[in-house]
Amino acid sequence: MKTTSPYYVRIFRAIAKADCWTSYEVEKKMLNGLLKTVDRISITTDM
Repeated sequence: MKTTSPYYVRIFRAIAKADCWTSYEVEKKMLNGLLKTVDRISITTDM
């Protein structure tokens, strides 16, 4: 790949997994904080 694109940087599976997991944990904490301030939640679905 370096011959076609010299700026290509290889990303390893473990690093990608760790980045995804970190992003998930951050979003989960933000959502939990938001839900603690809400009294009610209404969920609707279309069938």
